[in-house]
Amino acid sequence: MKKTVLNYLVIAALAVVAVFTSCNNDDNDGNDNIGLLLETITFDDGGYAQLEYDANNRITKISEYSEECVDETIFTYIGNDLVKVVSVYSKMEFAKSGTKITFKGIWNNESIEGTINLNKDGLPSKKEWKIEYDNNPPYYILFVQTYEYLDGNLISFEIYQSSPIYDVSAPILVDGGKNAKHITVEYHNYDDNKSPFYYCKTPKWYWICFSSEFVFGYKNNPTNIFMDGAKSELIYEYNSDRFPIKCTRVGERENIIEYKYK
Repeated sequence: MKKTVLNYLVIAALAVVAVFTSCNNDDNDGNDNIGLLLETITFDDGGYAQLEYDANNRITKISEYSEECVDETIFTYIGNDLVKVVSVYSKMEFAKSGTKITFKGIWNNESIEGTINLNKDGLPSKKEWKIEYDNNPPYYILFVQTYEYLDGNLISFEIYQSSPIYDVSAPILVDGGKNAKHITVEYHNYDDNKSPFYYCKTPKWYWICFSSEFVFGYKNNPTNIFMDGAKSELIYEYNSDRFPIKCTRVGERENIIEYKYK
């Protein structure tokens, strides 16, 4: 399966199994601008990704390679804000006003738009979005996702998905209701080491809300994941700087990811 940054199945169903973080952390060795940056991620299916950064430690490009295809994801910033992320299959635009992010774009030829509410720490507390399908008649599906944290790490999130709605003029972004599809993901334990993106400065709300397949963890690295009760263990190997160089996932889902830094 191709490792796309904006993978619809991940956002709609699995969301952040999850990944990256921006890195204004308390445990930052006295300087939150200096440290290792993740350069290459290798997956056990033979695919890999290479990452490029600007002078502010923000990702500007991710190049993904697999047997299926090659994809490039380009990140655009204005000032301190991430405003656009474009790949072969998607184009997402973002606007920030205070503690709210609005987003819209195209995903595999379908329209997507929504909002993200940020808490006092700049972490997303709630994400609401809809995806429109250009069928006859057209319809859309609504999603609501909420997040909880402890000590700078994500500990759980829930996703509610409505049934298809065949009136695109109806009010946007409402709870899917009691009959909505519901997914719960929990991270019960973290290690004391640094996540692969500890020194990355790309906004953490982006990684938490829109990505999943590159790195497990936020400030630290989760050692297990519960997805609707199904448990997976995460086993790491670390370098001398306390960064993971290999993550083996066993249990409900199994895979291996390796990390190289610069």
